[in-house]
Amino acid sequence: MLFKRIVTLSFLLLSASCSLNQNLDPDSYCTEFDQALVRASELRGLEIKDKVNCKQITKEDFSKLMQQAYSESLNLENTEIAYKMTGFIPESYDYSSCYVEDDLESVSASYVPEKKTVFLPSKPTFSLLVHESIHALQD
Repeated sequence: MLFKRIVTLSFLLLSASCSLNQNLDPDSYCTEFDQALVRASELRGLEIKDKVNCKQITKEDFSKLMQQAYSESLNLENTEIAYKMTGFIPESYDYSSCYVEDDLESVSASYVPEKKTVFLPSKPTFSLLVHESIHALQD
């Protein structure tokens, strides 16, 4: 079931990026966000219930935002303790910091449900805007 959902989402994102302009104006990363939200709604059959905001932020602010989100939503400290107790990682290894740093390298945008906002630290493709819009629609 999970595999089917992943394949479906990948197909939807690919079709969205192929059918519409992939690259956005770097001066205003959120220019086409409303269009992406509508496209995501059409693709997934999900209703747009609330206003979703889009905000362009610096990479430094994005890093801080993600670190805060990780500390609030993931229990990295307990995971680190468990890994160290079982010998999976050495006592000197800073699992929490490494997890956040590694993940930030692959995260290009983020929808924050508490703020009903998509945060963009860099120029997104249209498919990325659709992807983040799907998170917002599922919220």
